[in-house]
Amino acid sequence: MKKYPFCLNLFKVCIVACLLLLGFSCKPKHRYLSDVKVKYYQMAKADSLPPADTTLERLIAGYRVKLDAEMNEVVGKTAKELLHFQPISPLGIWAAETIHRQTALYVGQKIDITCFGHNGLRIKSLPNGNVTRGKLFELMPFDNFLVVMDADSVAIQQLLNLAAFKGGWPVAGATYEVQNQKAQQIIIQGEPLQSGKIYKLATSDYVANGGDNAFFLKTVKRKELTKLMRDAFIEGVISTQKAGQLLDAEIDERVKIIKK
Repeated sequence: MKKYPFCLNLFKVCIVACLLLLGFSCKPKHRYLSDVKVKYYQMAKADSLPPADTTLERLIAGYRVKLDAEMNEVVGKTAKELLHFQPISPLGIWAAETIHRQTALYVGQKIDITCFGHNGLRIKSLPNGNVTRGKLFELMPFDNFLVVMDADSVAIQQLLNLAAFKGGWPVAGATYEVQNQKAQQIIIQGEPLQSGKIYKLATSDYVANGGDNAFFLKTVKRKELTKLMRDAFIEGVISTQKAGQLLDAEIDERVKIIKK
């Protein structure tokens, strides 16, 4: 019985010792820069480099000549410079109408509305005059595919609300007003947006898969085409050229900003 007080005291001493050791081990360690070693490297001069691989250079040159010839091919002409800006612009209208028309040809049925992101078009304008294949690659450098969606009125409202919030997107087959960054007075194919109706929507796979915050489209039934939007532009330009027409578009009131 007399051993218990001694054991208890020994236990207390061990606990205090452990706490002290823990406290010391948890103190922040400060590290200080004690030395700096500097190394300098000299770039080799061009005349001291090994000779270029002429076989590889000839191989690349052959592809380069072919690619340059293809990219410099004139596929159409504009009536004037087609500028791109928001909420709606000549280039945006031309692009939307071209995708609208070409998609209908690809799927063999009417498209009700076409809408895709403003930033999907990557140049500020198509130049006045000749339009080359390379310029259309600059216009749409991404390999975005066309998608046709069975979008109900709710999804259409959400899409145009998003377009309005982001300052305006290229659109065809529809008109709407923007007030307080929301779409209202939506007209599709000459008729007001109808609750519960399913519309054929043409857009890019980027937007269809939720890009640009269009997350509400991710679950919408769709048909993914094996046609790049860029190819649709090129084919649209070529068909316009064959018809003896110039690429052109005028700003209209398909997107109207209502100010307070």
